Amino acid sequence: MRRGPKPAKSKEATLPVTRRSPKDDGERVRDLEKRLAESLKRESVTGDLLQEKHRELTESWDQQKATSEILRVLGGSYSNVEPVFENTVAPRSSAPPLLLLSCCSMATH
Repeated sequence: MRRGPKPAKSKEATLPVTRRSPKDDGERVRDLEKRLAESLKRESVTGDLLQEKHRELTESWDQQKATSEILRVLGGSYSNVEPVFENTVAPRSSAPPLLLLSCCSMATH
């Protein structure tokens, strides 16, 4: 099915598109410097948060490893708690305090 002919374009002169006057170089540089400073600040904050989360994950991983080792030793001796202290607490003087507390409470019960 054929369509009708295209409408004829107006012969009248169209108004030119008015353009904004370009910013002067000094203002453009200041704007870029401001945006760069904001970006660097966000990057710094993000880096700090990332380091904090990494530290927390490392501590959590160390606690899980220590707990796993204690459970392994406990699994080998159900009635005698002495091997637990010999194999886990004694070699690790830097064991987390919560871990030491839990070991002591297990020995007394």
